[in-house]
Amino acid sequence: MYYMVGKYIKETEFGNVWEVMGLFDSEEKALDVCKDHSKYFIGPLELNKQLPDKTVKWEGVYYPNELEK
Repeated sequence: MYYMVGKYIKETEFGNVWEVMGLFDSEEKALDVCKDHSKYFIGPLELNKQLPDKTVKWEGVYYPNELEK
């Protein structure tokens, strides 16, 4: 399992805009990137697994700094 870190930019009429901040081989390394950045999120990704072509909810994605509140 790998963990992608993204940074939320804004919501538009077409959906959310975000940037990829990195892909990490542990959740701990991904969490290190998110410190002091309330708009950063982490989402698990399985290597070599094709995702559906249609838009689906990303299971397991979360904003770590929201957990601290």
